[in-house]
Order: sequence, then structure tokens, then C-alpha cells
Amino acid sequence: MSAGDNTYQALSEISRKLELAISSAKAGGRASPAELPDDEEDDGFGIQEGPPSWIEKLTDTLAAVGNHEELYEKCLKLCIEVAQAQRGLILVVDGTRVRYKTGRGADQQFLPNPRNRLAMTTINMALQGQKPEFHPAGTSPDDKLRSMIAMPFIVKVEDGPPKLMGILYVEDQRKEIKEGDFESVQAIVNIVSLAINRLSLSSQSQSSTQEAGHYKTHLNTLLEVSRAISSTLNVDELLELIVDKALEVSDASRGYIMLTEGPKLVFKVGRWWNRKPGDERKSRSLNEDQFFFSQSVAGKAIKEKKPVCLTDVFGADNNPSMSLVQMEIQSVMCAPLLDGNKVSGLVYVDSQAKAHEFGKADLELFEGLAGQASIALKNAFLYSQVGEKERMRSELDIASRMQNDLLPKTIPQIQGLQLAGFMEPAKEVGGDYYDFIEESERPTDALNIVVGDVSGKGLGAGILAVMARCNLRTMLDAYGGENPQTILSYLNNILAKDAKPGQFMTMILMAWDSNTRTLRYSSAGHEQILHWHASTGQTTATVSGGTPLALAANMRSTDNIEIQVQPGDMIVLYTDGVTEAMNEESEEFELERLLPIVNEYGSRSPDEMLKAINDEVCKYRGRAEQSDDITMVALKCTS
Repeated sequence: MSAGDNTYQALSEISRKLELAISSAKAGGRASPAELPDDEEDDGFGIQEGPPSWIEKLTDTLAAVGNHEELYEKCLKLCIEVAQAQRGLILVVDGTRVRYKTGRGADQQFLPNPRNRLAMTTINMALQGQKPEFHPAGTSPDDKLRSMIAMPFIVKVEDGPPKLMGILYVEDQRKEIKEGDFESVQAIVNIVSLAINRLSLSSQSQSSTQEAGHYKTHLNTLLEVSRAISSTLNVDELLELIVDKALEVSDASRGYIMLTEGPKLVFKVGRWWNRKPGDERKSRSLNEDQFFFSQSVAGKAIKEKKPVCLTDVFGADNNPSMSLVQMEIQSVMCAPLLDGNKVSGLVYVDSQAKAHEFGKADLELFEGLAGQASIALKNAFLYSQVGEKERMRSELDIASRMQNDLLPKTIPQIQGLQLAGFMEPAKEVGGDYYDFIEESERPTDALNIVVGDVSGKGLGAGILAVMARCNLRTMLDAYGGENPQTILSYLNNILAKDAKPGQFMTMILMAWDSNTRTLRYSSAGHEQILHWHASTGQTTATVSGGTPLALAANMRSTDNIEIQVQPGDMIVLYTDGVTEAMNEESEEFELERLLPIVNEYGSRSPDEMLKAINDEVCKYRGRAEQSDDITMVALKCTS
């Protein structure tokens, strides 16, 4: 006797035992079957001929059903017709989890809806007690109009306790479901439970063979994935490749990857595709706002540091996972990226296809992919760090040479004036510079002195300093230094066009005239001017004023200001690397420590003055690193 004959015989036996009770319960008949959607066609479960007829049709049809999906669909439709209910759904038990299988008038969002709390409670009671739950209308003070049936699918297992396979739920809010309807639904569920068991037994051997072939294919795929993700050391390309391969391997609909940055996981790449092969495949990138995912699944993978596979919309305690239900997700896999015992990221895929659920082989392959991805990402990050260090080293080398090229190669010989300049670059190159620019028509009697400081450090600051020096020399050669304020205004408009946002430069420009022993200057937000008076042996500090260059066009430096210098007087100019030098306690040197040095060495030469200042700054700094360039210029009137 074939498996089909056995099934038919068993079903017929059950139908004969139930026929008398059902016929009695249905003796009054029904006016009309429950309303179904217009697009639903009759599939052989009509009940026009009364209970004995539909039981016979049920047994005949079940003998020809070839898979669980078709069986559940037909069972649900028939139960809704027999009970003349408004809606219903079927949940199936998979291990310790319960998931949505099919529904009519009730989709995956039905149970999580707060309005259906009573339905959820009824289903949970049937699941936990593994027995039918029947609530006629009026039994609940919260929902007096609703009547409902929750009926578990239970099959007998040889040499073991009965097995819970799932649950059917139907309800009506228009009218009461009567006791006879409840008994009819119970009869259908009992018969279908037997059919579920027969289908499961007949498909086990076939599924195990398919699983073995599937597993072998996955192993070959993993080798291909390993070769693919090892083909690049570019981090951005690798992240996209990992997500693409994760989708390809799992045949999922969507995927994403996150990486740890400090204490947080940061979204990097998200992708959706239509799971079609060849030219029909279409994909698009998803940003962080477009990619909704199950926080609980991701959190579990991170906490346990192992892959997670979820193939239902309910947790083990039968509480619905809202994020999965709302997204209509059928199956999820999530795997941590591990660097030793530390989570460095997360790979996640999910599927909305009812016919595609991830299995054990899928999870093992996904875990293998995550392991390969972890190694590839670590190598790529190490490579990028080496490349970044080389780039920074090259950039700093260029900036350092640029900065040295800005300095004057010789000290001009100017009548009545001694000069000295000093610059000590910090470990990270900045944008300080000083310059002595002679007047071409009066090379020994007139001199322009400039000290500048660009905000920021590195190559960008050096480039702005170079631009300032070149343009300043060109303008002074063309117009002379009689009007420093005009020169700085022109220079500001030039730099404002090319400086990066937030970048600026302070500067002081002085013009010396030996014949009158005067210094005419204009300042663009620079440090104070220190004037040591030979007549008193004391130093005055003058705020230079003005607005830094390059912030915006048409910004003004100070008007031209003249300083009358007497024989023996000394002028000291400096950048903030002097007064803001910090010791090991992060305390600044400040102007108060600078002034006594200028007083003490004012009678000495400019070289001695600058050396004394630098020595004291270094002594104050101690073992603390130099944080900024130190630039100084000293001018002494000799006659």
C-alpha cells in the first residue's frame, strides 16, 4: 500500500468517527458561506452540500496535497468558511520558536497591533496549554463583540509525547461563533494535523539529501568568496564587496555592514537587491535612514559574539518582534566581525520571501564569510594605516621644506639697524614665517619686516604661508612699503579667495626708514609689539590690533601707525608659539614671563635677545613637547 493510500485510509477513519457529531451540530444548516475576497476562487472546499460532503472533499483533497504551504492555505480557508469567520491566520512551531505562516484578513502586523491584545493572549494560552481555546462573544470585558477560536495542530509521535506543530486562529467581530462551529474547526484541525505529520515524514529523507548537496555548494562558494574579498586592500571597496557577497551567498534581499568606532557601531554600507540572476539582477545602495533592522538580533550577535539566525517573527517566549513584523521580514542572519575576542563590526542580511528561510547550512556559510571578512578588513586597515603614515610623512616633509624656503637666506645690511630672526618649528609643521624685504630703490636705507602665523598645521598651513609670501613680495616690489595698511588689504583679498573655510593668517608688516628712524606698521590681528626703551631700560607692550587675513574679502587691518625709535632701542616681534608654550602641567608661558627677559637683554644684540627668550621658553617647557612654531624678530636702532 502506498503512502497516499495510508493517508487516505487514516483520514477516512477520522472522518467517519466525526461525521455523526458534526452532522448533528450542523443540522440547522447555514444561510450562506462566509464572505471571501472577490479575487479568491473556490478551491474544492465548498460547503453547499452540508458537513458530510465537505468532510469527504477534505479527505480527497488532503490526499493530493504535496507540500505544507498548500496544506496550511487550504486548511485556513476551509476553517474560515465553516465557522463563517471574518479573518484568520496560522502560526507554525519551529523548534522553540513560533512564526507567521499564512493569513486571510490578518497579516504579520495583526498580532503586534495593540488592538489585538486579546487575540495574542488567546493564542498564547492555546500554545502553552496545547489545547483548544474558544471564546464566544461577551466573554471578555475588553472586547465584548469579538468571538475567537485558537486551535493547536498536535500530532502523535511514536515513542514520544505529542508534538505541537502550530496553531490556527479565527475570529469574528460581527456575530458570535457558536459551539458547533468550534467543533467543526476542531475536526478539520485534527485531520490536517495528521496530514502535516505524514508530509513531514515523507519529506525528511528528501530534505536531508538536498541539504547535503546544498552544504557542498556552500563550501565551494565560501572558497570563491574568500578569494574575492582578498583581492583588494581598499577599505571602502572591501566593505561594499563584503555586503555584496553576503547577499549573494545567503540569497537574501537586503544586507548591511557596521564597524566599531570607539564605543559605537557605525553604519558603513547597505544594499538591496532583487535576488534575480544575470542581467535581471538589480540593486541599490541604502543609507542608514533607509535601513531598518532588528536591534534585538544585532544586539544578541554582539553580546554572544556568535552568529544568529532567526526564521520567525516571534521570540522563544512567543512575544512578537515588532521590528521584524513591521518590516514583514521572514528570516534574518547576523554575524559579528571579530578581531580576537573583540567585536570590530557586524554583518547582517534578511529576507522577505516566504519561500526562502535561512537554514543551518546557510548560517555556517555566513559565519565562514564573516570570519574571512574580519581577516580581510584587518589587513586592509593595517595597509591603510601604513599608507596614511607614509602620506603624512611625505606631507610633513614637503611642508617643512616649504617653511624653510620662506625664511630669508641672508640678513640685509641696513643703515642704523641691527636685525635678527629666529624660527623653531614644532614637531608638526605649522605656518609661521618671517621675512626681510629690501626696497629696491633704497636698498640700504629702507626695509620691510614681516612676521606671519597661519592657523592650523601641516601642508595646508604651509601653502597659505607660501601664497602670502609670494604675493607680499610682488606687491612690495611694485608699490613699495610706504603704505603697509594698503598692502595688507590687497593681500587679504587675494588670500580670502583661496583659503579653506576657517583658515586665516595673522600678520604684522613694518616699514623702516633709516633717515627718520621710524617704523610705520599695520597689523592684521597679530601679537603685541614689544618696545625696549634704552632711556628707561623698560619695555612697553602695544596691542597690534586688526583683523586676521583670509577670513573674508574687504576686512581691514589697522591704519598705518608710526613708532619713533631712539638709538639703542629694541623692537621685538613674536608669534603665539612663544607666549602659549606650555609646560608639563599645561600652563602657558604668557606675556608676563616674556617681558622681564626683554628688559634684561634689551641692551644686548638682537641675536642675544632671541637666544635668551628661546632658552627661557625651552626651560619652562621642560619635557613637554613643543606644540607650536616659535618665531621671533628683533630690531635694534644703532644710530
